[in-house]
Order: sequence, then C-alpha cells, then structure tokens
Amino acid sequence: MEYFDMEYRVLDITVISAGGLKNVNVMSDMDVYVVASISGDRRTERRTLTSDRGGGSCPEWNHRMKFSVAEDDVATPSEHFVRFDLRSKRNILGDRDIGYVSIRLHELLEKLKKAGGGAGGGERVAEHKVFDTTGKSTDGRLKFSYRFDEVFSAPPPQRFNEPGKPCAAPPGVAPPHLPAKVYLFSAETDAIKYGVEQMQKKNKHFLCLGLSR
Repeated sequence: MEYFDMEYRVLDITVISAGGLKNVNVMSDMDVYVVASISGDRRTERRTLTSDRGGGSCPEWNHRMKFSVAEDDVATPSEHFVRFDLRSKRNILGDRDIGYVSIRLHELLEKLKKAGGGAGGGERVAEHKVFDTTGKSTDGRLKFSYRFDEVFSAPPPQRFNEPGKPCAAPPGVAPPHLPAKVYLFSAETDAIKYGVEQMQKKNKHFLCLGLSR
C-alpha cells in the first residue's frame, strides 16, 4: 500500500510542578512522577524523573519533553489530546496512580493564540485541575508550559495488517501517535484473543480430567 507523507508539528512541553495532590501512600510521603502521552498511545510516552525539589503533595520537576502531533489535529478540532498521568513511585507494593490531566490538542493551540502566541511561535504557561482515577475532580493542580515548534513531514504511523514505513521524527521527539480506530481494533482483538485462550485452558482442563479417569 502506498503512503503519502503527512505534516506533523513538534509540541514542546515542560512539566513544571504540581500542588494539592492527594497522598495515595499509607505509610510514607509520595515520590511523584509524570508520564505524558499523545492520545494514550504508549509509543509516545515521555516520563519525568521523581521530584528532586518539593515532593509529597507539591512536587517540582521542570522536565522538558517533545512530541509529534499531526498538523490537522492541532489546526482543527479533533479527539486527539495530550494526557499527563501522575503516579507515586513505591518500591514494595508497586507504583500507585494519583490522577491525570487531559487537554485536547486544538484547545492548547487556541489558548496559545489568545495568549498572543501561535503555532510556530510563543510559549504559554498553563495550570490544569487533576482528576482522580475515577474521573472525579480533586484539589490537585498541574502546571506546565508549552509551545508548538517546527513542522516536519513523515509517512503516517503504521496500521494493523499493513506493511507501512517507519515514521521518523526529529531526534529526541516522540513518534507520531496511532489513529484512535487502531486502538479500538486492538482492544477488540485482545478481547477475542483472551476469550480463545480461556476456552483452550478450559478444554485442556476437561481433557486432563477425562484422561485421568
């Protein structure tokens, strides 16, 4: 299948700090880090270190990360978004989710324009409310700055069952995200695969019982 290059823009984000976070640890203070991604695509994930200043409910990072976003998703309203997942690092029981922040890409651009910047110039500092894992509003806030940098061209991300070409991004920039429909297909495929595996295990169990009689 032939692919035509698409235009992407670099989204440059600095995760600055958070405040008012609920302590999800029982016996100790939180050691918080942030995982950011585009539309939940794991390939695009970028992670801060745990806070080296502040900490607990008011961590500071000043951590810079860059993403590839489709120009169409930024310039026109779309369902694609940038998501920040806040987590508490724990050595024994495993890391614990604190909450998340999610903002649509087009909304970021519109707010940047109102602030006097725009795609290709200007930077804006934003502060957004943190929602807990159930989607309920909390007193937590996440502060970050962002700007939209240079445009580059690349083939679209590879889709399921299609050969595709590798989608190169500039050095240090997360690769473009996969289309949302791919995720739906992936979830359905995983569900079917899980059902088949469970059926095979069940049949194998009955077969073993029959042979042991």
